[in-house]
Amino acid sequence: EIDNQGMYQKTLLPLIDSIFVDKKKVAMFAYGQTGSGKTYTMMAIFKYAIHDMFNAIQNPDLFQHLNLKLGISFYEVYQGKVFDLFNKRAQLDVMEDNQANINIRGLTETIVNTSDDVLKALEKGQDARVSRSTEMNDTSSRS
Repeated sequence: EIDNQGMYQKTLLPLIDSIFVDKKKVAMFAYGQTGSGKTYTMMAIFKYAIHDMFNAIQNPDLFQHLNLKLGISFYEVYQGKVFDLFNKRAQLDVMEDNQANINIRGLTETIVNTSDDVLKALEKGQDARVSRSTEMNDTSSRS
């Protein structure tokens, strides 16, 4: 078994520098049985990543001179449709451009200045997710 910090260190941490150095976009998805702890694990991993990203952009020896800003988006895939969790669950279109990049047209991006801003935004998005009771879990997200 591996704890959340170990999961972060093996999966997302190695990608943090590439976000800033190579201007890469990073996405993480969780898949598994209802009630298995996907949301709990993802939120824990996000907290570690948020901390490390803000440390990186504020570090004078790394990226502070670039005056970088962090932006976040939050969407849900539910019953084959994509919804913007920062914009009243507006339904979105997923498109692929001529260079095979996937774009979610109309997805809201929120600029964040602190770790607390990110956590508050994620909380807001989390509240917009679809949830209902299942046999496995009283409050499954069903996403």
